[in-house]
Amino acid sequence: MQRESPALSYSTAPTPELFAALYDELHRLAESHLRRGANGLGLSTTTLLHEAYLDLAARPALDFPDRSRFLGYAARAMRGNPMPTPNAAPLPVSMARRFNRCLIMSIVPLTWRKCATSAVAFRKTGFVEGQREDIYPYLAADFGTSAWFVRPRLAYRYTAYQLGSDYQDYGYRGPLGNGAITPFDQKSPTRSLPVVSLDSGLVFDRSTSLFGRRYTQTLEPRLFYLYVPYRNQNNLPLFDTNVMSFDYWQLFSTNQFSGADRQMDANNLTAALTTRLLDDSGVERVSASIGQIHYFSPQKVLATDWVRSAYVAQLDVQLSDRWRLASSYQWSPNTRLTDMASVELQRRLGSDGIFNFSYRYRRGLLEQYNASVVYPISDRWKLVGAWTYSVKDRETVDALAGVEYDSCCVSLQLVARNYINQNFYGFGPSPAGGNTSLRDNAIMFEVVFKGLGS
Repeated sequence: MQRESPALSYSTAPTPELFAALYDELHRLAESHLRRGANGLGLSTTTLLHEAYLDLAARPALDFPDRSRFLGYAARAMRGNPMPTPNAAPLPVSMARRFNRCLIMSIVPLTWRKCATSAVAFRKTGFVEGQREDIYPYLAADFGTSAWFVRPRLAYRYTAYQLGSDYQDYGYRGPLGNGAITPFDQKSPTRSLPVVSLDSGLVFDRSTSLFGRRYTQTLEPRLFYLYVPYRNQNNLPLFDTNVMSFDYWQLFSTNQFSGADRQMDANNLTAALTTRLLDDSGVERVSASIGQIHYFSPQKVLATDWVRSAYVAQLDVQLSDRWRLASSYQWSPNTRLTDMASVELQRRLGSDGIFNFSYRYRRGLLEQYNASVVYPISDRWKLVGAWTYSVKDRETVDALAGVEYDSCCVSLQLVARNYINQNFYGFGPSPAGGNTSLRDNAIMFEVVFKGLGS
């Protein structure tokens, strides 16, 4: 049974009463957002909803003329991209612990954030060993109204290493061969540099209709400038770091490397344009975006001298409450070739089930079909499965099937997997010898404890 929404005034700051009256609709927005792959932090629907409430409650100057505008703003807050607060009054200093164990202090519109030191010890046979500490505090501000925003950010990154006593016997990928020279010339190397960015954009919206239904359409041009000075990092190990796949969100990223062992240099300007269709409930039915990076100087750490990045486009269509279509495409003006293309069709099964089918292409690396499913058989038990087929190799490269138990406090998963036993698969040349396509089998069991404090 849904709660009835009493007559509400939207021209006031968001209140607990307003959230309670629209709780069911807000809960559906949070579920919709998590279904779209936004659960990388392991958030629950309720946690995401409460995070959105905290964001809205901290913006007392917001004014919502009607229900759809309030729901639309709440949807943006759940996506982590709320509109700036117009004429917000200064708030007292506040502190909060977040998911990544960072300390945040904010005096609107300024925010100071100091992440707790990340200290990791790396131990792996056949590779250089050691410890790494990474500290990444920043000072940021958020200026604007409902029609524009400007967000400057100044960060400082300091990374320190203590390598094992035999560090000179290793290279980046393992022991050195005869006559090879190690790239590691210090036992305790460090790296420090500033990271400066300026994010800005405009937000236009209008009422429109399509197929007899009312929508709010937005047009959102955005500029993002990033400056990071070059630091020679050849004497730092590669414990857990690789270049990430380039996608739309990399247009606004301060680093294209995963892990902390490499920080790219940058003198870049990103230009992007997004348009969305929001229905009367604030649900995003269509989102289309395109963008490109312009490089004012060569990227030395990434070893590229391009003037422009690939054009990156993405389209996301919520066909119905059950069906969703997502696609992305990259075309490089440097090679005049398609770098990447993907399309995914998603179907909701009941309240907790889901089926995905996708096609992925990345030039020179892979061309694959992928299917995955989570099928609920009771409130707590689900069947899970996944399958990946390589067009290039004309064979299944990965398949798994199993069962999952999920409760309020613990999640258990038991799966059987059959796969190509090649860590390099799709990302490099085959090793020498006849051991190039061995398959392997595995039984995997996972336990996840939930509800423990951050």
